Amino acid sequence: MFDRADKIRARSPCRLNEQIDHCIATRIEDLATRSDADRQAHLDRLDRAWSVDQAALVGLALVSMASTLAAWVRPRWLGLAAISTASLLQAATGGGGAVIAVLRRAGLRTRSEIECERYALKALRGDFDFVTTARSPVAQAGTALQAALR
Repeated sequence: MFDRADKIRARSPCRLNEQIDHCIATRIEDLATRSDADRQAHLDRLDRAWSVDQAALVGLALVSMASTLAAWVRPRWLGLAAISTASLLQAATGGGGAVIAVLRRAGLRTRSEIECERYALKALRGDFDFVTTARSPVAQAGTALQAALR
């Protein structure tokens, strides 16, 4: 369905992936009935959206830096620096870890999920010919989403 190289999605529970997929489909159906300006505003938001791996890497890097700096004052902070650095390495190489699991449950999406929504909205906008043949906005949304998933 989504990119096979999406390690984060592959390691997420199926139920969580289904919930995120349902949210994407619901947003696409809702935006199918809205104006082009609303769709463009949502596309602009998607351009600025952070994926779960970006949020995890930035957050863990900040914690690692802060705890390393704090360790100069109190050496006991080195433990947090070591844990956050190990988590950062795990998130960067394996697509998993506790931080990513928490962020996924909070609703952050993978880059491929964000791209899927973006392409479905572009299809609704009329960037691709095959979607405009559908009659109702809901049918157009379904066609756009299916096309984006290919």
